[in-house]
Amino acid sequence: MNILVIGNGFDLAHGLPTKYSDFLNFLIACKSYPEDTCRDSLHEDVWAYIKAANEDHLNDLMQEILECLDDNVWYNYFCMQYQKKRLQRDHWIDFESEIKTIVEYFDRKIENVHYGFKKERGPEDYNIIQNKAFYFCQGLDFTKFNKQHGISSNNTNNDFIEKTYYDLQRIVRCLEIYLSDCVRQLPLAKCSPDIQKIKPNAILNFNYTDTYSKIYGQELAPEIHYIHGHAVPNRIIEENDMVLGVNEYWEDDSRDKNTNFNLYKKFVQRLIKGTGVDYKKWLESISDNYEMQFQRLSNNLKKTHIIKGNVYIFGHSLDATDQDVLREIMLTQGVRTIIFYRDKNQHAQQIANLFRILGQDKLLELAFSADPAIIFKQQQDMVPIKEPCLIPM
Repeated sequence: MNILVIGNGFDLAHGLPTKYSDFLNFLIACKSYPEDTCRDSLHEDVWAYIKAANEDHLNDLMQEILECLDDNVWYNYFCMQYQKKRLQRDHWIDFESEIKTIVEYFDRKIENVHYGFKKERGPEDYNIIQNKAFYFCQGLDFTKFNKQHGISSNNTNNDFIEKTYYDLQRIVRCLEIYLSDCVRQLPLAKCSPDIQKIKPNAILNFNYTDTYSKIYGQELAPEIHYIHGHAVPNRIIEENDMVLGVNEYWEDDSRDKNTNFNLYKKFVQRLIKGTGVDYKKWLESISDNYEMQFQRLSNNLKKTHIIKGNVYIFGHSLDATDQDVLREIMLTQGVRTIIFYRDKNQHAQQIANLFRILGQDKLLELAFSADPAIIFKQQQDMVPIKEPCLIPM
């Protein structure tokens, strides 16, 4: 069995503007139109999308984007951080790391959700994390929230959790519209020889997009598990199943005692949004097949004749934010993991991330043996598609 695991690097390799800086520039441009703010940073077709959506009158999706950005503390915070160049890199793991910094700070600070919420008062003599919490609170306004919920007294810590999480879901809805109604219309003009050779039976997709199906799905249509949800343009925010959050930061027994901000955690969002566990069935199938072969073959044939299931990872950073799933894949009996890397820098970063996920001893055991269970392979250059893939407008 061949399983393909894809992350955002897969979409980027195919020329799509799916870095979080692309998304933020899109939001800023939507908010500031008709001014051409960020126009130079946008894909020309993305700017054309914004312009078309504003001609004559706003279309429904653009109107929804603007409503989602109104009084949104996360939009205010990320715009300020991004425009002041406080966000050093533009990978989604860095975006999620910013969310984690804020969430973890307040989770460790708040002892009782029923007590009154207190904003951070000023950045002087604060450490970096406290400064971020202060700037976050600068963009926080409860006025509309209180009006909608009939609150006339001081806001509680629970109000803070509820408002900030809902604001994050509004950002996720904007991302859904950006990917499914804007980026999905962009032509795809290149493909990967590595992906063409794999011919996967199943795909574990950490992206929200259907890029694989558009390019490679006509020849082979494998089962696809959208573990973080699938971007769909025409649905209400409450039906959105896209997961965007953080990994667990509490340790040991503290994880079970400190649950105030659990809505932000990816494993909780997967449960609430019902993104499924299809990949577990695929891994179980590989493990069962391995065990069956192991029982049937004699000792002298086991090492050379057992056929393992291949898991190919393309375009995933292997960051700790998805460590629960990645660790499960790599430690499943009978799995051989082939990890593609773009260049030497990414190769080194992947190894460093795997040290954190698996531990040094386990990584050395799996990757540096006579019959390695983890193999690194450099990506081949992308090649042109004879007929660019287009989705009807």
